Amino acid sequence: MSIKFENASYVYGIGTHQKTAVLNNLNLELEYGKIYGMIGATGCGKTTAIQLINGLLKPTKGKIVIEQTVGEGLSIKKQRKAKKISVYEAVKGTGISVKLWRNLERGKTPIDKKTISVMLKKLNISKKDFNKNCFQKTLQIKRELISQHSGNDTTRQKFVNDFLIRPLDFFANFYRKTIGNFITGKKIKLIRTNIGLVFQFAEYQLFADTIAKDIAFGPKNYKVPKEEVEKRVKKYIKIVGLSEKLLDKSPFDLSGGQKRRVAIAGVLAMEPDVLIFDEPIAGLDPKGEQLMMELFKYLNKELGKTIIMITHNMDHVLEICDKVIIMEKGSFKEFITPKELFDSEEKVEKYGLLPPLLYKFARQVSKEIKGFKIQTAKTLNEFKEELKSFLIKNRKEESSGG
Repeated sequence: MSIKFENASYVYGIGTHQKTAVLNNLNLELEYGKIYGMIGATGCGKTTAIQLINGLLKPTKGKIVIEQTVGEGLSIKKQRKAKKISVYEAVKGTGISVKLWRNLERGKTPIDKKTISVMLKKLNISKKDFNKNCFQKTLQIKRELISQHSGNDTTRQKFVNDFLIRPLDFFANFYRKTIGNFITGKKIKLIRTNIGLVFQFAEYQLFADTIAKDIAFGPKNYKVPKEEVEKRVKKYIKIVGLSEKLLDKSPFDLSGGQKRRVAIAGVLAMEPDVLIFDEPIAGLDPKGEQLMMELFKYLNKELGKTIIMITHNMDHVLEICDKVIIMEKGSFKEFITPKELFDSEEKVEKYGLLPPLLYKFARQVSKEIKGFKIQTAKTLNEFKEELKSFLIKNRKEESSGG
């Protein structure tokens, strides 16, 4: 699953004397399951770029492609569960009868040309595009499986029917191939359930008279069953580190950091695969900042969420990000690891960045201890371990040499 910028540009104020080009021919592919930091000077286009991903804005040129493989990276058991959940959500989003789909899944309704035609019509996709992007690939995989699977022809065909052509897997593949078109079509609603956007000072998004109502607002308006909404409210209030006892209280009685967590819980309740945060630590105290970073690590490692974070804090970029997107004057200039960025004093200076405190300290240490350089450390404790290992290794070499 990935998010692709393909020659995407955006211009504000088209048709007016205030016309301003903000983004220029962006090209980038973001894989799912990682944490990305987006950095750059104020006014370089970061917020506009993330609004393109979520569909709040549409590119004036080029496109954003959202590709999804349902259950990617999970165990077989979890993949099946993920597919089932994702497929039924997709069915609801497309207007196809869930009853028809369940009959397809149970084999009561065959996947024939007539059924496919009905589905394509509901999805507003041409038969030509379907044949080109999905059906031919399905047939190709079917042939490969038949040729590879041992046993007689009947066993092979049963294998194919059970594990490939069954409607659940069929639609998962179909969904993966077509979801990229939804962001510029009628199905933009589906994209927004899959990509959650948390604005800067997210606490200003709160409006309901109780915390429970605020968290429930999104899924309730997307027609999620009442029982499921209640489960999600209790689940995500805990995940963001708040007590269930607060659910009946007003969100406006909470501290700033707690309000922000409630706002994040409301986005999580939509159960998106991708979470985008616009300067999530703005206005928080150091403890609040660290708690927010711990939450992001949990969401990524334990729940498998992809996170895109706009930030000016290089310590946090170093600590949690897998890759860094550097923006300058409406363009993506670099797409590199934090280590590649901070190891290069030239890049840090070029983009006007303040290096992480850990790197500042490491450079001072390296002046006293020749040959020492950060390897993979992202925190002070990891740095201490690296320094300790380096000193032990040096002593051994000196002893053996002496």
